Amino acid sequence: MIVLSLALLLNINSYAAYLKNVPTVVKNPDGTEIRCFATGDEYFNYLHDADGYTIIQGEDGYYYYAHLENGKVAPSKYRVNSVNPSKVGLKPNVLISPEEYQKRTTAYWKDVDDPTGKAPHQGTINNLVVYIRFNDDSEFTTPRTHYDQLFNPAEGISLKNYYQEVSYGQLNIESHHYPHIEDFSTNLSYQDSHPRGYYQPYNATTNTIGYQDDDQSRVREHTLLVNAINAISDQVPTDLVIDGDNDGRVDNVCFIIRGNSEGWADLLWAHRWVLYSYVVNINGKRVYDYTFQPENQAVVSTICHEMFHALGAPDLYRYTGSGFDPVGPWDLMANGFVHMGAHMKRKYSKNKWISQIPTISEPGEYTLNPITSSENNAYRINSPNSSSQYFVLEYRRKTGLYEGNIPGSGLIVYRINTTAGDGNASGPPDEVYVYRPNGTTTVNGNINQAFFSAGSGRTSITDNTNPSSFLANGDPGGLNIINITEAGETISFTISEKVGYVLTLKAQPWSAGTCDDLTNTPPYTEGTEVTIKATPIEGYGFVKWTIGDQELGKDNPMVFTMPDHNVEITGHFEWGAGVNDNSMDNIRIYPNPMVGTLNIDNLNDAKSIAITNLIGVELINRPISNGSTQISIDTEGLRAGIYIVTIKLNDGTKYVKRLIKQ
Repeated sequence: MIVLSLALLLNINSYAAYLKNVPTVVKNPDGTEIRCFATGDEYFNYLHDADGYTIIQGEDGYYYYAHLENGKVAPSKYRVNSVNPSKVGLKPNVLISPEEYQKRTTAYWKDVDDPTGKAPHQGTINNLVVYIRFNDDSEFTTPRTHYDQLFNPAEGISLKNYYQEVSYGQLNIESHHYPHIEDFSTNLSYQDSHPRGYYQPYNATTNTIGYQDDDQSRVREHTLLVNAINAISDQVPTDLVIDGDNDGRVDNVCFIIRGNSEGWADLLWAHRWVLYSYVVNINGKRVYDYTFQPENQAVVSTICHEMFHALGAPDLYRYTGSGFDPVGPWDLMANGFVHMGAHMKRKYSKNKWISQIPTISEPGEYTLNPITSSENNAYRINSPNSSSQYFVLEYRRKTGLYEGNIPGSGLIVYRINTTAGDGNASGPPDEVYVYRPNGTTTVNGNINQAFFSAGSGRTSITDNTNPSSFLANGDPGGLNIINITEAGETISFTISEKVGYVLTLKAQPWSAGTCDDLTNTPPYTEGTEVTIKATPIEGYGFVKWTIGDQELGKDNPMVFTMPDHNVEITGHFEWGAGVNDNSMDNIRIYPNPMVGTLNIDNLNDAKSIAITNLIGVELINRPISNGSTQISIDTEGLRAGIYIVTIKLNDGTKYVKRLIKQ
């Protein structure tokens, strides 16, 4: 059996960097190139093609499409690009199991006494950036100016600018580059004594010097970093404050590695870790926390994500690989290059950036500034049904360098579970869960539509809305937010003292028309008057409203008084109700049923003829020339079924007839 050894170097609980679809080129032993993509984090990253078919290297050094073999990811018999994988029974997204993933994330944690980042959250962090290349690498060709632009500009997208904004001016990060050079139009790096293959997984054919187990890979990485630190330590000025919180450790070191990330090579992937295997100092301060970026992953979003790890924050995506996404694009520590949520800012800045989130409970209207504002940017509402879970409400406005990346502007509502620990890596349960339409405890729903606003049509969240304010176990959470306003300079919402209920409208037959809530401010409290309207399509007429078997009335529009529970109302339509199907003023339409050609005779003063299906989709529209009294229409392209023919006269009169196509 041919199986690739998936040796894992970095098993750090709650501190990862998940990247998707990183363009990658790998080579077979015969020199043929395979252009593919790498996706994952340091715990499990893998190669795949554009259609998601997993690619894995066999012991012969060639790359194969992957399949599962005894529950493990293994090479199939098909080399990449030799077949269409979908035609030979292969499946896309062949990955390790959630259990294996979780095992990897905890395998080495036992040896780390203090994993949490401890860099200061106020004042200045002097971040050290160290460049490394391997023995078989040429010098960096990208000038130092390029990398400095990722870190130091006060304006524009950079590490410094990002943390200035999200901390409301309280944290300043100054980055210093090593080895030291005066001319930033060039670059200079520490060159290791080993080639790149030494830091990649072992392969019996193509990489016999690679690491073969977790311990070996850990020792190799940490030794590499120790040697790099020793090479540049005497260049760091003694008066440069590199331990801002006086804990005896350098606040942070960022290593940038020459070359690209490599799928199936866990070491060469962006990550944050701690240098616990060895003691190495700079000016008497121990190097412990560090971030690590291959050259092609040294982008501002990844650098910012890893820096918040260094500040103590966990990931908000799950490590299980289940596809469940508790937070999505709404937080830096999930999948967004955006602000962190107010809860993350408060808790993981140790109450520095946001000192507290005010708790509200009294009925009434409340207003929030955007999360980019340092004041009045979030509220907490305790759940009446749980002592360990509560809700946070904040306004996210789609504007600016970072918040411009969110899917839309509106009120974001999320649940905090104080029993879940830090972050979502080991979820469920999750520390943070963002409510979104159609989301449940097991179904993702639409996370990109999580924002509430009048403009979005989502103006409330209660135990009776979609989404509802469910707790981690699915029980009602007791939230009762209504009347969420437009997303402008601020956003407002109301805590209702009355329970809101949901009105659902449906049409019968479903294709005969639409039923609409003209009041459109759900949910509705008991006694609220709601105006509903039925709109039939051509050929149908409205007949009545019902709840179950009980008739409500025939008025259209109709005013309905909301009861003390959710309710579903059906609008009934019938063919020809309100339309005289036979009143055609001697106009003849034949044959019926239609077979091939449809003929219409005695067209006096007719303007046009249209044929639609029963859901109102217009399939044929033919103008009629003045003076024409007869027209023929080819209906061969219509499927068998029922169709509606509408003839319009120049004076606005409309004739409708239902026909059958065989």
